[in-house]
Amino acid sequence: MGDLESGHLALLLEGKLDESLENSMHTLFLKKGKKDFINDTLFFMSSSRVIFHKHFNTLPKSSRNPFFKLDALVWSRVFVEKQERYS
Repeated sequence: MGDLESGHLALLLEGKLDESLENSMHTLFLKKGKKDFINDTLFFMSSSRVIFHKHFNTLPKSSRNPFFKLDALVWSRVFVEKQERYS
C-alpha cells in the first residue's frame, strides 16, 4: 500500500472514529452542559492528535526513538497540562 492510500485510509478511519464518538456522546444523559462537554472532548481529541503526531512523526529525537520521553507525553495528556519529567 502506498503512502497516498495509507494516508487516505487513516483519514477515513479518523472520520469514522469521530462519528462513532459523537454518536456515543449524544446518547449520554447529562443534566446540563452536554454541548460544552462534547465540544471540550472533541477539542481534547484534536489537540491530542496534533501532539501525538508531533511527538511520533515530527520531532527528530522522538521520531527516531518513539520511547523518548514517552512517559512525559502520556502524563501531559492525562493531566491536560505540561508536565515535567518525574515531577
